[in-house]
Amino acid sequence: MHGWLILVLGWVFVPFYAHSRVFTMPEFLFRRFNKSTSSTLSIITLVSYVLTKVSVAAFTGGIFLEAVLGINFWYGAIGLVLLTGIFTVLGGMKGIMTISVVQAPILIAGAILILIWVF
Repeated sequence: MHGWLILVLGWVFVPFYAHSRVFTMPEFLFRRFNKSTSSTLSIITLVSYVLTKVSVAAFTGGIFLEAVLGINFWYGAIGLVLLTGIFTVLGGMKGIMTISVVQAPILIAGAILILIWVF
């Protein structure tokens, strides 16, 4: 159901955004209202992303490193956050895309192996 809703919203709003030459929601809010609404959405999005996605990734990474490698949970979680931050700052988007190119075949091969193993 969620996928269909996103498709419908895309069919409705993409032509609207393409016509107005807007690429992001903060940019749309800036053009439609003012800078304060744009900044408010950006701050809310950033805080919610950190509280929901980054914290969960650090938590599960810490648990994984503790279970597999025996590293203390807090050292593992904080180390992952620091390593990711350093990698992103130094490598930028090029570094992220390079790692994605390396990870994609590994993830696809793993998914195929799991599919074969299950059947």
